[in-house]
Amino acid sequence: MFLPTIERPLIANVFADHGVPVSPALARRVQQLTGGLPLYVESAAEIATNAYASNARQFIEDIEVGEHTQPAAQEVILEKLLASLPPADQNLLAAISLSRPPLSGAEIGQLSQILPEAPANYTRSLRRLTRLGLIQAYPTGHWKLHDAVSVPAQECVEALGEEVHRNCLVTLRDLFLASLQERQDLVKMSAWARLLAPTGQANVLADIAMEELFHEYGDPEDLKAVLESLVENGGSKPDEEYWALEALAFWDLQGDTRFNDPMPRLLRMNDIIAEHP
Repeated sequence: MFLPTIERPLIANVFADHGVPVSPALARRVQQLTGGLPLYVESAAEIATNAYASNARQFIEDIEVGEHTQPAAQEVILEKLLASLPPADQNLLAAISLSRPPLSGAEIGQLSQILPEAPANYTRSLRRLTRLGLIQAYPTGHWKLHDAVSVPAQECVEALGEEVHRNCLVTLRDLFLASLQERQDLVKMSAWARLLAPTGQANVLADIAMEELFHEYGDPEDLKAVLESLVENGGSKPDEEYWALEALAFWDLQGDTRFNDPMPRLLRMNDIIAEHP
């Protein structure tokens, strides 16, 4: 896939827009570190401005001193940029990163309400994250995390804490369901279904997993992995494990039982009933 890049003269312009002068030689080094990709060039200029008092040379040397390859250097640039964000912006970015489909402004507003340190004005924070290239804006008025940010954003997600993380997932689950009741959307249906098990609704997931309509329009293999993970992690509630096993056994029976033996799942379901009548 072709990705647009920024040439050296334009890299100097990006840094100049941030009030950071760079020579042609420095612009060449920035291009080598970032690959000329807009997200990384913009991020590098932002970090040089705020964390290095507009000293681009010092910033570049800090990255280069570790003898980073280009991909590693790009990852370091994003990590530094995320670490430089205010906590409220980090929390908002973390919440948005939990959604696969793009979110509307209203949906992001509801997510922001459950964050422990939410932006005072989430729309202003959203615009700032978009300007930095961390969030992508769509003409439809929706926003989504830039794909390249998904890995470094995990630290922001972990910083939310387990309870807030789960509350965000529950809110997203309910937002997707409300959206699906207004308009059918296969991407949102898949995202909603993936959130059912982690938010304590494995029984609902098991129900839809056995609907013929879902197999025609959904992605059963994708959800099969979710259900198997719920069964195998050992931390599920007995009823959640039971319903997940029921759906998996159903799928086994729909296929060739020479390769997908449902008996171990059925025996485990009997054990759960005996242990938790």
